[in-house]
Amino acid sequence: KTDEAEFDRLIEIFRRYPMAELIVHPRLQTDMYRGTPRMGSFDKAMQNPPWKIGYNGDLFRAAEYESLVARYPQVHSISLGRGLIANPALAQQIKTGKMLDKQTLYQFYQHLRREYLDILPGDRTILFRMKELFIYMECMFKDCEKLATLDISSWDIDQANTQSMFYNCPAGNNQ
Repeated sequence: KTDEAEFDRLIEIFRRYPMAELIVHPRLQTDMYRGTPRMGSFDKAMQNPPWKIGYNGDLFRAAEYESLVARYPQVHSISLGRGLIANPALAQQIKTGKMLDKQTLYQFYQHLRREYLDILPGDRTILFRMKELFIYMECMFKDCEKLATLDISSWDIDQANTQSMFYNCPAGNNQ
């Protein structure tokens, strides 16, 4: 929960049991999803494991994925998780090198927004869902960190659309 040394004890416990793969999310419970993953813990997991090792944590750009694979070529699987929320084309970018353009990301956002309008009650509920999406997507834009902290409580759904990062932030932070 709060002590990195706890990971060492967990690894020793895991070694007592047969398993095909151990997926490691190198964080403490108190980290939540803030800060950087604790790669020292992942290094320990990679030391002579009796099972395949998977990685999960903070990959939002193809360059981060490539860096992880270069550092840990023996890693068996990699979870893109929140990186796919921020950049729905991340897997394509990793595989082909083709970057996600602002228009395609906007189309994804608009599609998701329309789906939310069909299934969720009220603009306010949708706005808070979209704000959560912005928190992840802000890494796709330059100089846009401020948008995730905007107070959207007075917006209606159309204001949120026109005041979003798609209109106010330059693209290009997704490499």
